[in-house]
Amino acid sequence: LLADVRQLARIIESTHPDPYIRGGGKVAFHMRLDKLLHAIPEEGMDRDGFIRLLRPFLAAIGDSHTEIWSDYQVSRTMPAGIPVRFGIIEKHLYVAGVLAQDHEYLIGSILSAAEGVPVSDLIARQRQLVPLENDYHVLEELSSHTLWYGPYLKDALPEWENEDQITVTFQLPNGKSETVTFDLPVRATRTYWPGTA
Repeated sequence: LLADVRQLARIIESTHPDPYIRGGGKVAFHMRLDKLLHAIPEEGMDRDGFIRLLRPFLAAIGDSHTEIWSDYQVSRTMPAGIPVRFGIIEKHLYVAGVLAQDHEYLIGSILSAAEGVPVSDLIARQRQLVPLENDYHVLEELSSHTLWYGPYLKDALPEWENEDQITVTFQLPNGKSETVTFDLPVRATRTYWPGTA
């Protein structure tokens, strides 16, 4: 694992036009590299643990073309994250579709928090986990990946301890706040979308 990290750093430094500019400079890059190397335990670690260490290191480069392609194993039918489909409007994530018919009233709601963590914090954390280049890219990654798949959500939301359920707060279209606890996992075989655009 140590050799893999050193090789990764060499490849990045020798091929990237400027891997330092968005991450605080060359010294900051090597300080993060040193911290990463020291975080690897002597007994080694499993694949997911190694990916979890690498993601923030690559995110600090701030270039969406520099990322890990071999990532967590996830299930399309049992994603294990928040069981709603989010869309983006301006700087908000809204509920575009739901997996259960009794949650249709949430369609059009804006995401406020997950497990008590405000969406603004989730956005800030997302920037530390994936190399992203602009505000829209952050929201797109959150909506399509991080909030949908359990392993990614766990990285962004360490407060989430009971993976059999998740508590999410929404601002409903009528302006009221609604907190919902979803039992997990939910089979994602059907999505209920609004009847009209």
